[in-house]
Order: sequence, then C-alpha cells, then structure tokens
Amino acid sequence: MAVPVLHPPHTYHAFISYCPTFDTSNAKRILDVLEDRNFVCCFAERDFLPGSCTADLVVESIRRSQHVILVISPASLENEWSKFEMLMAVEDSHKRNSVCLVPVLIGGVKVASLQPPLPLLTCIELRENFENTEEIIQAINNHDERVKEWRREHDKKGKMSEKMFLLFPQSCRCRDSLSDENPLIEHVGHLPVITKNRAGTIARQYRNTIYSVHDEENEEYYFVGEYITVIHTMYEMEHNAATGLQTNEKYLQAMRFYRTIRDILERDPECSGKYKIIFYQDNNNSFVDIPKVICREIKRQIRKESQGDLSTETSLNSFNRSLSICGPDFGLYSIEIPTPSQMTKAEPNIYRDEQGNVKTVEREDQLTNLFTDPWSKETN
Repeated sequence: MAVPVLHPPHTYHAFISYCPTFDTSNAKRILDVLEDRNFVCCFAERDFLPGSCTADLVVESIRRSQHVILVISPASLENEWSKFEMLMAVEDSHKRNSVCLVPVLIGGVKVASLQPPLPLLTCIELRENFENTEEIIQAINNHDERVKEWRREHDKKGKMSEKMFLLFPQSCRCRDSLSDENPLIEHVGHLPVITKNRAGTIARQYRNTIYSVHDEENEEYYFVGEYITVIHTMYEMEHNAATGLQTNEKYLQAMRFYRTIRDILERDPECSGKYKIIFYQDNNNSFVDIPKVICREIKRQIRKESQGDLSTETSLNSFNRSLSICGPDFGLYSIEIPTPSQMTKAEPNIYRDEQGNVKTVEREDQLTNLFTDPWSKETN
C-alpha cells in the first residue's frame, strides 16, 4: 500500500503522543506497526535531542506532522504532560482548519470519559492483542487508492487518470448527472463507498461516480467526476427573485469562489494533486464540447502521471483558451458590465473636523473599479 507523499511543512506522517511513565511500550508497538508500513513517525523518546526544550519540540513536531496519534490510557488522562500534548494537538488542528487527530484508546478507556472535542472524533479502541492496528493505518493514510484499484480491476490503464475531475460551469448550474451535459458522457459505475462521521451525520456514505467519454477518434476514456455542487446554490439564488442576486453579481462571486477553491485544493496537503477543476463557459447559449475538453484533460493527466509528475498547475493560461479548461479566462467573459449611472449613488460621508464642525464629502464612486475586469486585456 502506498503512503501519502509528504509536502512542506510536513516531514512526518504522524506524531505519537503518549504517557511516558506508563504507555511507552504500547506506543512503541504502534510505532513499529506504522514504520513497518513505511510511514514516517515522530517518537519523542527516540527523536527528541537531549538538552532541547521539550515543550518547543512537541509544538514544532506536531506542526510538522500530518496527523497526531493520541495514545489515551487511564494514566495519560491524569498525566499533565500528556494533557499538554493533547492541548497542543487540538490547537494545531484548529489552526490548520482540518481534523488531524487520531485518538487511540487503550486500557479500558471509553469515549464517554474523554474531554471535548475528542468525543466528537472517531476514536479507535485498541484491542489487547493489537489486532485492529489496521484502523490506525487507515486513519492516517489519506492516499486514496480506489481509482487505481478500479482501473487495475477493469484493465483501464492508460485510459483513466488518477485524479477526480470537478466540473465548474460558468452558469453555476449543476445537473443531476454529468451525462445530462452531453450524451457522449456515460455513467459506467462507482468507486467503493467511503463511510465517515461528518458534520453531525454518523456513518455518512460518500459515493463517487465513474463516467466514460469518447474522443474524436472514438477512443473510450474514463474518469471520476462530479460538479462542485456548492455553486448550484448561486444558480438557484439567481433564479429566485427574493434573493436579489443578479447575473453579473453571480459571475463575480463565481470568479472569487473559483480562485478560493483552486487555492485550497492546491495547498491543502490532503487535497494537493488529487483533483482537477475543469471550468467551462455554458452561458448565453454558447456551445462547449465538454467531451472534447474532458478527453484532452484525461490524456494530459495520464502523460503527467506516467512521467511521475503529480503536481497541480497554478497558471490560468496553461490550456487552450478557446476551451477555457483548468481556469476561467476572465477576459473572455461575456458579462454586461453595469455603468456607475445604473447603480445607486453612494451617500456622502459625514464627519466632524478638528474644530468640531460638521462636514460632508462626496465619496468617490468605486463601482467602476469593482466591475472592471482586470483580465480584460488578456484576450489574445
């Protein structure tokens, strides 16, 4: 089984936190299991240099680890040093805005005896014979092998990319199936279901869909794809008069959201290299050959993967402009820019000067700058 690639600032897959007085032997057994599977771990007793400030080393090691394995025993619940490490791990998880904690319960500890927020996480109750350590490996292994396994099982090597394709239509309209975009895109199956506790839903199931698509030479390719479904809310708001969301405003919000989600997928270690956003213009009755766009991108990703390059592109201009794949070509947006005269005039600023006299100053209208397309010169 492949292990996740470590990207800066991470140099460890896991930091193992334990009570050094009573739980060292159990923690070492967990360490041996992980390192036998090629995971890189930080273990204080072995890796902390003598003479250094231990508290600083704990904080830095947690920051440099993708996950923190909390070995929780009756002793660790009473040990002040273990409490400090738990607190630092929780604080780091808040800073990175992702759950990186893996509570492993030993010695008969129950979830009900834990302090928040640990009871909200999926805890692993380690059996005395350590026969369920595979659960720990699954918890820290965020490398999704399901696409590779499906491709190998169905003999589709060279016909399918490892990445999941996320479709981002400019209209923000997300249809029930990608097949509704074009009849040449066909639903062929699903990846194995993933079950997670998420946002208050226990054992929530996630099912990813596999589609086939044909290129110009009628060669069949496969991909895992779906819409970025959250954008459909903007489409619905645009068509609901009560919200007051105008089409131009929707386009602007879609631009901002695209850049945000792209940056998240590029920078988050758990997402980097796993997803590909395909943006396309489907407004004003314009025709976009979606199968052609997807096939071209599948082939491109397959070439990169064969060369061992799984990096994520950051350029908006890496692809054929006429198809606008990978990133929006903002300069080609057919947005009817409202003029300042069409907008509500701003009220004047009212303030008091140093002598206490009331003054009024007309504010400069910023609407022209707001709605000016900064990429409008990039049309060649």
